[in-house]
Amino acid sequence: MGRGVNLTPPSRRRPLPPVRRAIRGSLPIGEQSKEGHRLWRALLWGFIALLLFQFQAGFKLHVQHPFVRVDVASLLLFFIALDLGAMEGALSAFAVGFVADLFVLGPPGLCAFLAVALWTAAHLIPPRVFRSGWLGPWTLALAFSFAFQLGILGIESAIRPAAEAPGTVAWVSTVPVALLTAALALPFRNLFRRLDRMISGEALARNR
Repeated sequence: MGRGVNLTPPSRRRPLPPVRRAIRGSLPIGEQSKEGHRLWRALLWGFIALLLFQFQAGFKLHVQHPFVRVDVASLLLFFIALDLGAMEGALSAFAVGFVADLFVLGPPGLCAFLAVALWTAAHLIPPRVFRSGWLGPWTLALAFSFAFQLGILGIESAIRPAAEAPGTVAWVSTVPVALLTAALALPFRNLFRRLDRMISGEALARNR
């Protein structure tokens, strides 16, 4: 008898969701281990956050208006959520939040918790929503800044006595600060991406 013909269609693997695909690419195993050797760079983004916070602290000594301020943490989290891998991004978000805790002087770990929570929320949304054009990324940066500021003010208002709770000026200032942060988010994202390529050696490889 001749060989039978297999009419069963070849099995096709379903594509992994974006979050699982990013996590697999971040682990130092398998063929997609692109980010495993980059996890140490979370300390670098924490150091960059420290420099930016220090610069802003010096700037506020000369310009003490509460409305003229940039949400440094959200500025970095915007780049981290869109451009870094899952493991490196989560660690970098925690590092940025840890540095923010040193300057906010709120409850210990508050900013670190909010930073990781915002990064996680951004990765639960399909990536195409905030990556195309300029309106999507601008909206994400605005949402990051609003959520980060309101999260800090809300938790501090809940745990502090009424006399020590944030005042009206602190709540109102979230609007201009978020708008200014969103306006600077795209230029700073391009700057951070260039720095990221320089650190990873991609810029040098292209010039060869």
